[in-house]
Amino acid sequence: MLKKFRKKTNNHHHRAPKINDRLIFTYAIVAYAITILVISGFAYNNYNNCIKAKHFEMEAAAYEIEMNFTSTLGYAESVLNYINRQISVSKANNLEVSKILSSFNQSHYGYNSIKDVLSVGMFYWVDRNKHLVASSAGPIAPIDLSARDYLENTKNDPWKIYTGTPVVGAASGQYVIPAGVGVVDLAGDYVGTSVVSFKLYNLTKKFKHLVSFYKTDFAILDANNKVFLESENGLFSKDHELMNNLNFSIDSLHQEMVSCLSLFKQKGSFIILRNAQNYPYKILIGYQNSALSWEILCEIMPQLIEILIITMFFVTMLVLFRMQRKME
Repeated sequence: MLKKFRKKTNNHHHRAPKINDRLIFTYAIVAYAITILVISGFAYNNYNNCIKAKHFEMEAAAYEIEMNFTSTLGYAESVLNYINRQISVSKANNLEVSKILSSFNQSHYGYNSIKDVLSVGMFYWVDRNKHLVASSAGPIAPIDLSARDYLENTKNDPWKIYTGTPVVGAASGQYVIPAGVGVVDLAGDYVGTSVVSFKLYNLTKKFKHLVSFYKTDFAILDANNKVFLESENGLFSKDHELMNNLNFSIDSLHQEMVSCLSLFKQKGSFIILRNAQNYPYKILIGYQNSALSWEILCEIMPQLIEILIITMFFVTMLVLFRMQRKME
């Protein structure tokens, strides 16, 4: 009877269904795919968060520069118009204008906000013939400034500040950005332009300090979309292809991304544009693709390591399974 029972048991054992290798392989691949998809989802989410965070930082940097630059222009415009109002009711001859410039009360509320970026802290007078004829120090021998681009704007649109292309100052000898406000007399006739000079180095240093936390590059464009102030590395003025490819057809918008991140174009840049309020200037903030790609890689590195470990685990398990099958 015992022998009979053993025989039945042995027969039952031999009839047990064998696990299908292909089924095991299919289950493993499905489990692996689901796991990788989940991890990839987390990685993609981290990637998007990184892009959004950098975009937010660049927006903050653009806002910082815009507010500081426009406030600097606003204070300069206020100071120059304070002087212009006195000039408009005077005879506007060189000696009288020079007296007005030299007697300017530097306690005027706007002066302290711009004195740190002025080249020599003086004010200048350019007459209706576009000749520099006076300064805070007194009358000077006429210097022809007819080549200065901003003077035509100050003549056509008085009482409003305009900046010019960076030049070596005719009186200061420093590399400056001239800015002037035109003035008309009581009869409405243009009589000249009061001028200040922003020292290029001081402005660049000031804006660099503002955006140093964000580690971005910046540029300020004039009304013709030409760079007249930028970061020391000259990213925008040196890369002509970059400037040519930027989309400036969005002038009506206040802020927009004009160049997207490209992980496969390391020499490019991730760029946003911000239009300055009340002034015809644009602020560009750029972050090089190579630097941003590295930040993104560091951000998703944990998920990449997880994928590598899981891949190695599944491959190892499949190899061991096949080895065991061969031994059987």
